[in-house]
Amino acid sequence: MWCKRNGADFDVHGIYFFGRINTRCVKSRQKLDIFEYERPIGIQLFGSDVDSMREAAIIAAQAQPDLIDINYGCPVKNVACKGAGAALLQDIPKMVAMTKAIVDAVNLPVTVKTRLGWDERTLNVTEVCGAFAGHGIKALTVHGPHPQADV
Repeated sequence: MWCKRNGADFDVHGIYFFGRINTRCVKSRQKLDIFEYERPIGIQLFGSDVDSMREAAIIAAQAQPDLIDINYGCPVKNVACKGAGAALLQDIPKMVAMTKAIVDAVNLPVTVKTRLGWDERTLNVTEVCGAFAGHGIKALTVHGPHPQADV
């Protein structure tokens, strides 16, 4: 909402989880609340398990966002140490499997956010982008620098 009030054309609700979305939890349900004045809006997901992410996307899609965004770019230690966010840059086949599972599970546009690579030695964004080709994503955002950079 803050973004829209300050001129943004598009906003994303972040759903941060590492397992399953707990729809009985008030905070989780509130993150799925979408109001018409917020549109267009997406729901952003991240996690480390393909099946849980597919399930989360199905639940998120029930809130009727305009798109689902997968966050493969989060460098936060509490996220990456659990194998989610930017940590998945170290496992491109898993990123592709997760993305394909989500694209196949929902009838919404799916976008991806990623980084240049995991660290200075693995600047693999070209490989990552190529791996997503043909798997149905509608947009790809590259957020630099890599998560290990001293910025």
